[in-house]
Amino acid sequence: MYPASFRYHRPSGLHDALELLSRHRADAAVLAGGQSLVPRMNLRQATPKNIVDLNRIAELSKLAVADDVLEIGAMVRHQSFCHEGAIGVLSLPSNLAELLGRMAGAIGNLPVRLRGTIGGSLANASPKAQWALLSFLLDADIMIENAGGRAASAIRNS
Repeated sequence: MYPASFRYHRPSGLHDALELLSRHRADAAVLAGGQSLVPRMNLRQATPKNIVDLNRIAELSKLAVADDVLEIGAMVRHQSFCHEGAIGVLSLPSNLAELLGRMAGAIGNLPVRLRGTIGGSLANASPKAQWALLSFLLDADIMIENAGGRAASAIRNS
């Protein structure tokens, strides 16, 4: 089956994306990795009127270590954490790098890891990806932003 018709938006930056999502609110869906949205649209389980594509927003793909904190953008792909991925160039403790690599390597198959995003897994609370559980175990802070501003959500296991 084919998806219902929709209007495609490809914003140039995060501000533009947040503005589009705010403007279209209930009639918009975010396209990141597409691992959840595209199959649901093809089955007509999801019929958004507007698709906001985040794939070209570079600031959402940030993967860096700053002040001993690992910063992971919402658009970072699962495969980035596998040993041959981008994580290898970061100065992380070897046990953390190994944990991230093993977990990411167990997510789906290679095409899923190449397209699927950390933000998508967290937003959908995907049990298959284990990112929510790992965020909890590592006491992660998750930054959530909309057109009204930014807020931190602390995930604590204590």
